[in-house]
Amino acid sequence: MEILQEFFNSGLGNVLKGFGILATFIISLIALVSNKRMMKKGAYIKEITPLRERYIQNLRQHVSEFASLALELNRATWDGEAVDPAQKRQLIRELDLKHGQTSLFLNEENAIDKQLAYYLQAIRLSAGSKGNNGMQIEDTIRRMFLYTQQVLIFEWQNLKYEATNGPMSQDQIQVKRQEFLETKRIYYV
Repeated sequence: MEILQEFFNSGLGNVLKGFGILATFIISLIALVSNKRMMKKGAYIKEITPLRERYIQNLRQHVSEFASLALELNRATWDGEAVDPAQKRQLIRELDLKHGQTSLFLNEENAIDKQLAYYLQAIRLSAGSKGNNGMQIEDTIRRMFLYTQQVLIFEWQNLKYEATNGPMSQDQIQVKRQEFLETKRIYYV
């Protein structure tokens, strides 16, 4: 015991104590940074993931309701006298409202969302008129559904990735969007 005490009181012992304190400080700093990253990732996963999941579900619901109203309005337009004009005007108002609600989910700067917005607008403008063939409108709605399914799958895959790995960088998001646009068939109106 005396030998050990004498060693730590010597010059070499003081140097070793200094290295020990420095090593402990560096290890503690690394652990602190690592824990901060893990806590940030955990907080992101805990708070953002459920919001994105709800966004995807709400978008799916709004697109579905919009398509249902468009089909109903299209059929009312082609049935002619079988539909009360006041009822048709109400369908147009509801379709316009649902178009606005659905469009609020979309980012016009995002090429994927821009295509979906294009489908919504094309359907909204043609669903209540006889200028287009009723079957063309229904075909456009079908193509919009196919595209929306691809978009929702893409969003779910990104959500699963971020739930496991934390948030993606803007560069990663751009690359994934570009890959989506290059690999998925876009059903143009």
